[in-house]
Amino acid sequence: MAPLTESYVAENFFDMRPGWLTPEEPESLVPSYGDIQGWRQETTTVPTATAQLRPDVRSKTKLKPVDDTTSSSLRFFVVDHPDQLRDRKQMRKNRKHVMHNYLDKEAKKPESKDTRVRKQVPKQPAPAQASSRLTPADSTEENGASRKDPDSEQDSQRTAKTPRKHTVGHRKASEEPLVPGFGGTYEYSQYMHSVDDVPWPTSRTNLGSTVDPFGTLPAFDDPTLGVDELKYSCTQRFGSRSLSVHWMPTMLKARHAFLSSLCISSAYDDIMRRNLLPPDKRTTGSLMKRLRVRQGVISMINESISDPEMRTADETIIAVLHVLNSEICGCDDRSMKIHQLGLHDMIRERGGLARLGVNGHLARISTITMFMLAALRETSPQPDFVCYASKITTPGPNDMMRYPESPIFCRTSGYLTIDTALSYESATYRLLDLLRQLTEQFFAENNLVRVDSGQAHGNSSATIAALSNKIFAMKPALEQDFHGMNERYTYESLRLVSLVYAYALLHKLPFSKTTARLEDSGVLFFATLIAGATANPGPLANEERDGEDEEARKWLTAIAVRCCITLSFEYGDAVLGTLKRLVAIEQLLSQVPCEDGTSCSDKDLEEAIPDGGSGATCSRGFADFAQEFMSI
Repeated sequence: MAPLTESYVAENFFDMRPGWLTPEEPESLVPSYGDIQGWRQETTTVPTATAQLRPDVRSKTKLKPVDDTTSSSLRFFVVDHPDQLRDRKQMRKNRKHVMHNYLDKEAKKPESKDTRVRKQVPKQPAPAQASSRLTPADSTEENGASRKDPDSEQDSQRTAKTPRKHTVGHRKASEEPLVPGFGGTYEYSQYMHSVDDVPWPTSRTNLGSTVDPFGTLPAFDDPTLGVDELKYSCTQRFGSRSLSVHWMPTMLKARHAFLSSLCISSAYDDIMRRNLLPPDKRTTGSLMKRLRVRQGVISMINESISDPEMRTADETIIAVLHVLNSEICGCDDRSMKIHQLGLHDMIRERGGLARLGVNGHLARISTITMFMLAALRETSPQPDFVCYASKITTPGPNDMMRYPESPIFCRTSGYLTIDTALSYESATYRLLDLLRQLTEQFFAENNLVRVDSGQAHGNSSATIAALSNKIFAMKPALEQDFHGMNERYTYESLRLVSLVYAYALLHKLPFSKTTARLEDSGVLFFATLIAGATANPGPLANEERDGEDEEARKWLTAIAVRCCITLSFEYGDAVLGTLKRLVAIEQLLSQVPCEDGTSCSDKDLEEAIPDGGSGATCSRGFADFAQEFMSI
């Protein structure tokens, strides 16, 4: 049998790596340079090549040492049975030796194109007083032809007799690492103890693969309260590109501002999980986690309020705003009232909405939240929020840009965004178009908006009645054909909401009272707002409802909060315009009470409201602003 040389193995075995590396043998074909150096110290004097089997000594001969005076590129071994040729240890040694010799020869060839060859340059000792920090020139050399392997560098540092000197105080090995990993430490790295000890990366592959970016985010003091799931849920369900650009930088300035966002995701997840299970199968695990998160955040907010510098800071106001949104999901009127008044008092102490930071986004999101809360509870926002909203013109979209359209907020000529998602012949589109026409006629009847001459009707009341009857005549989903269950459920949900909406506008009744007389994202926002207001037990009601009705109300409200948060940063004017119109409709349907229980139409807001130091005052009722809200 001919000797097994490295050239034969290099030509025939380099592309057979999957056959060599079995689950029981996870070693790499090319070991680290540190292993190569250690292996050479033991085996460089052993000749290599394979010898023929000798049948006469098959059962008695053992592996015999051979003469070490032969070439170091050959390795001889003697076997007395064919099975020994398949011995894993022996095969591994042969492959290693062949590969090492191949790499050594390739390294001596200047024209070699093998990417596995690394030219090694002897390490030069650094000057005694020189800083170990790498300069751009050092980095260029380190990543160029003089690139060194990290393992060989570690070996050389382990054998060094003199300690390195630093311009920065050297940390002890027992101290905490500079960058904690998933397990809390990097026990396998000796560089994570000082900034100056971190070497320039020798390779861009897997750079930062063991770094946990979420580990740098704020966390609760209670280590048992894992928040990774809530962080992921918050980013997936409420995150958007505009939120990360405008909102996230301020959130990360304070721990309570960031962690308060988890109150929203914990409340949303708890409500969604509970509604997926029957009443007798619901557990309290997610509810307890939600309460623990809420308790921890409120404790941080109380600490910030006791600090004069953080009492009315943007970060603290953001934290309270997040908690208020989580309470809106929970539909606890008492908690909503407490946080609503607290947020209002903090803003007034700050000097008004115009004095808030975050480039105006904090004032706008606070106003949107207050209007959403008023729409869901069929009340009126506080006067200073009404004054601030009246300064923001929110006419209907009149260009070709995409907006979150709904029957309340759309172009006078019809839908544009919805047209791209639904066909004109679909039952869902016909229903949405009827709701749009009904809303326009209701606004025209009350002189809130201008209606095009082609769409104007002499008797708006008769037109409203005719459109309402068409909506009432729409067949249920079970009696119509749809392409899938998703379309069927969408239509039926919208049809049920439209019955309440049309009946309320026809008879001028509050949404929450129509149930006693009746046995796309913009559309979803509209539907959940109407349904949430319909499920409201009554303005400022103190009675608590139990059972599935309250669970359904929480589910609808949670969806509305998610739509509001997601859309507000992308389409703030459209969301605010939708809420202003809906609150105006509720004002016209009944005498909507103010937050103190009195009727807004009978109460003059004579108190001066500081708004950005401009001296602006509000001395008119909410109904007086309706005309301005609807003007286009």
